[in-house]
Amino acid sequence: MAHPLAQKYSLAGCVINDAVSNSGVGQGTALVVEFTSAFLVLFTAVTVAFDRVRAKEIGLAGVAALIATAYALASFVGITVTGRAGYGGAGLNPARCMAAAVVYGGPLWDGLWVFWVGPMLACFVYWAFSLTFAQERMVVTKEVEEPCV
Repeated sequence: MAHPLAQKYSLAGCVINDAVSNSGVGQGTALVVEFTSAFLVLFTAVTVAFDRVRAKEIGLAGVAALIATAYALASFVGITVTGRAGYGGAGLNPARCMAAAVVYGGPLWDGLWVFWVGPMLACFVYWAFSLTFAQERMVVTKEVEEPCV
């Protein structure tokens, strides 16, 4: 595959603006999409995987399928809602976008903060939102107070 094609299709989810065709979305729009997508995946994963009743009802395969569906839906919506050429949708993985910026550099550094701030905000909002949940059904790990030998 030619280098321009490889670069164009290997960075899906980590490109906000296409510098060549000057198309894409603004950093504010990308932040909203990244936040919404990360919150959707986080909400689905944590509330289903750590809820004893739901996890037992649907089983491990069901939990994994539900989380994968949320991830796919977040990716699909992130791309189609904006409908702009040059925008690859939500990255949903800041480390992958960081690696792309290190390897390719250039304009990927300009919007890199979006892929870090969006998921962090989603985590903070989910944490604040989870304070209102009933906690008795959630799986909580207890720390062992025995010294390690």
